[in-house]
Amino acid sequence: PAGGEMTALTRMLLNDNRFDSLPSELGNMALLESFNAANNLLDSSIPSELFGVSTLASLRLENNTLTGPLPTDMSALGRLGSLYLNDNRISGPIPSELGTMRSLSILELGYNRLTSTLPSELSKLNLRVFDVRENLLSGSVPALLNHQWSKIRTAYFYSNNCTGGLENLFCDNNRVSLKTFEADCEVIAPAARVASEVKWNGSVWLEFRFDLDPLTGSIDTYSILDNYNNRTGWKTCV
Repeated sequence: PAGGEMTALTRMLLNDNRFDSLPSELGNMALLESFNAANNLLDSSIPSELFGVSTLASLRLENNTLTGPLPTDMSALGRLGSLYLNDNRISGPIPSELGTMRSLSILELGYNRLTSTLPSELSKLNLRVFDVRENLLSGSVPALLNHQWSKIRTAYFYSNNCTGGLENLFCDNNRVSLKTFEADCEVIAPAARVASEVKWNGSVWLEFRFDLDPLTGSIDTYSILDNYNNRTGWKTCV
């Protein structure tokens, strides 16, 4: 496709085709706010031309075969609110520079080949959707992310090598607004106390059961039933 001469465009939809490359002229589209090239045959690295489009608010490149690392230059997209890079072949660590993208509320990185640990700088984001499932991540989920559960509505962590780091997920004093959460048992541990409602849609991997204090409505204990590994156990909030 050619698009350099269409500099007045604010929205470009190229999704659900068979494009295997994108025009280099994309960087000249100074008014572009939304770009969607999902479900194509893109097989190179993430197009660097897009990083110069400072007006970009939504970028969808999911369901391609993009390779290479997540570029640190992506942090130049200061207005980007949603980033969909799931279902590709992106490898390497998640750059800490993503933590400077303060407008980002949807970060979809699932089903790639990302490695190393989750950078603590992600705690600076105001995420509503956070998806890193089916990668090669390791280590602990950054403890600072525990402060974000009053904002995050959907989170996927499963099928990585992460261990611990979500100790305050169920037992803290922050409002938890999660609707969908899926993780392996290894990333969850008991902690302090919950004093707010928790709403769930259910989970493929885990089932959560809560025992509420009849006077305060707080969660005294919670159980995790791991259907995949056939494990269960009650945890006490202290």
